[in-house]
Amino acid sequence: MKLNRTLLLGIGIGMMTGAGLLQLMVSAQQTVQPLTTSTTVSVEGMDIDKLKTEAGNYYQVFDKNQVLFTKEQFDQELQKQLQLEKDKLAAVPPAPQPPQVTAIYIAPGMQSSNVAKIVSISGLVQNQAGFEQAMAAKKATGKIKSGVHKFVGTPTLDELIQNLITKPE
Repeated sequence: MKLNRTLLLGIGIGMMTGAGLLQLMVSAQQTVQPLTTSTTVSVEGMDIDKLKTEAGNYYQVFDKNQVLFTKEQFDQELQKQLQLEKDKLAAVPPAPQPPQVTAIYIAPGMQSSNVAKIVSISGLVQNQAGFEQAMAAKKATGKIKSGVHKFVGTPTLDELIQNLITKPE
């Protein structure tokens, strides 16, 4: 009985496999239809706009008079344009810089050595000791007024001392 069962099972599986392969062979012989949803229209029957839209579905469409570049041509043209821009920037003179305004605060009762140090740190004078000597020579060490003193640009030593001994604005 067992032998009969396996025999019948083998014949059944073989028949199903054969039927499946037969179906596959029959479907492969049929011609494949294109998967398009639009109807086929001859090129002669289309106007330019419709032809562009239909071709645009599958290809990139450009006008005949539009210039197309290769990568090398594009790089060369880009370098030319960059050089022109650099030349334009070099030809334009730089805008004049507004004069630098420096403000320093002198506290009430501050000694002239501390004022000289502040003036030196702010960059108004290069030599702190020379500024202190100029203050002593003009006898301005005790005449320094407290407040915010403003200086435009780089003042001379005399202008600096004159500003410090007058009342700030």
